Amino acid sequence: MLGTIGVSAVSYLNTVPFIYGLRQFPICNSINLQLNYPSKSALSLEKNESQIGLIPVAAIEGISNAHIFSNYCIGSTDAVRTVVLFSNSSIDEIKTIYLDRESRTSVLLIKILAANHWNKTFSWSELSTYASPEYQKPNIGIVAIGDKVFELEKLYTYKYDLALEWKKLTGLPFAFAAWVAKKSIDSKFLVQFEQALQIGIDNIPLALEGYNIYGLSTQEATFYLTNNISYHFDEKKREAMTLFLKMGKGLAPG
Repeated sequence: MLGTIGVSAVSYLNTVPFIYGLRQFPICNSINLQLNYPSKSALSLEKNESQIGLIPVAAIEGISNAHIFSNYCIGSTDAVRTVVLFSNSSIDEIKTIYLDRESRTSVLLIKILAANHWNKTFSWSELSTYASPEYQKPNIGIVAIGDKVFELEKLYTYKYDLALEWKKLTGLPFAFAAWVAKKSIDSKFLVQFEQALQIGIDNIPLALEGYNIYGLSTQEATFYLTNNISYHFDEKKREAMTLFLKMGKGLAPG
């Protein structure tokens, strides 16, 4: 791979360590870094606007020739905090769930949980704006992902963490997004890329300096990145991804 390599990543707090490493490490001279929301990151790779992307795992199979090339991901071994179902009713009383279209993975995950964990049939609708008081009414739930969750937490009585619910169902961790390419990766570039990601993970306090943390204290943001988020794409997360995609067959994420 020669010249400047387009890298599409996600503009959420959970990717701050990755972004820091890619911007601080010498590899920054070889890449053109783009920040998007998850589904846009997938679209950028699909349209060849980027050569590498941090892609929601549910979107990978829909991209021709896509393959995971990195040992790093956005995952969680327990509660992830920022991929959740909010409601002012308990799960047994929810009738309609509004879906956040920014990530196919979260949409597919809640449909898997509905069918296999909660054993419930919901009415699905598309989320428009989080500011609508309609979503705070009884019997309504919303799926929310990313940094906006920090602001929404105080508005709802019930919060179902989708990574935690997945673990209750399967006993496994979860991988939400992985690094994906459509072409082979030069071995020297890959070594530098992996080193840059690890540098970011090893320097989370530095990565957070000057970052707008959505009302979180630096201490709380650090806790989130070191306890809620798990960055290594290990065998258990790979097993979880395989199971997730298998269970999701026939459950359209749209």
